[in-house]
Amino acid sequence: MKKWPSAKPTVEHLLTILPCIKCRLYTIASSSRVYKGTAQLTVVINDWETPGGKTQIGSCTDYLERVGEQKYFESLGEREKTGDVFAACSMTSGTFNFPESNETPMVMVGLGTGVAPFIAFAQDRKWRSEQKGEKNGTMWLFYGCRYEKKDYILGDVLNTLNDEGIITDLRPAFSRDGPKKIYVQHRLVEEPERIYNDLITERGYFYLCGQAGQLEVDVKNALVTCFEKGGNVSREEGQKMLEDLMDEGRYCVELY
Repeated sequence: MKKWPSAKPTVEHLLTILPCIKCRLYTIASSSRVYKGTAQLTVVINDWETPGGKTQIGSCTDYLERVGEQKYFESLGEREKTGDVFAACSMTSGTFNFPESNETPMVMVGLGTGVAPFIAFAQDRKWRSEQKGEKNGTMWLFYGCRYEKKDYILGDVLNTLNDEGIITDLRPAFSRDGPKKIYVQHRLVEEPERIYNDLITERGYFYLCGQAGQLEVDVKNALVTCFEKGGNVSREEGQKMLEDLMDEGRYCVELY
C-alpha cells in the first residue's frame, strides 16, 4: 500500500486477497516436571535485509520481542500492573517416543533452535535422577550451528548440563569457525563403535530435530556408517539396522 498509494482497495477486497497468518509451531524446551505449569520456548529473532536495503523482522519473532516493551503493557490498561501478556496459543502432540528406563542411551542431534526438546530431555533426566534416584544412562548431544560466538544458543546451559554429567557427551559442530566445514554428521561418524553400542547393542533411542531437507539424508547415511564400522558389518546390514531402528520406534524425527 505504501509503494502504490494510488491503489485504494476496500477492506472487503483486501480480506479476500490477503492470506491469514499461519500459526507458528515451537517445540517446548523445558521439562513439565521441573517447571510445573510452564512451557519455555527457544526462539531466535528472524531478521534479514531485503534487496532494497530494508531490515525486515519475522512476524512472530517481532511480536514476541515487542510484547516485552513498556508501550505494549501501557496499551493493556490494568494488566500493566501484573506484567501479564495474554496471547492465543494451543498445544499439539509431539512425535517423540521415550524409553521407559532412565538408563537407556539417548543419541540426540539438533540444529539451531532444534536443540529445544533436548534441553527438556536433559532436564527431565536430571529430575528423575535427583528426585527418584534413577541412574542416568548415556546421553549424546550433537549440536550444529555456524559460529560458536554468534549461534551457539543456550551454550551455557548445555555446557552446565554436560559438566553435571547429565549430557554425558556434548559434541558441537561449528560449521563456519574453521578452515573446513564441520557438520553434525561428521561428528557422528567420529564415534562409530560407541554409537553402534548405544543404539544397537544397548537398544537406545535416536532423536533428530532441525530443518527438513538434506539434513535427515546426511544423518541417516552417518548412522549407517556408524553401524557398518562399529559393528564390523556390510553396508547393507548397516542399512537394515537403521530400518529396524525406525520400525521399532526408536528413531524419532521432528523436522520443520
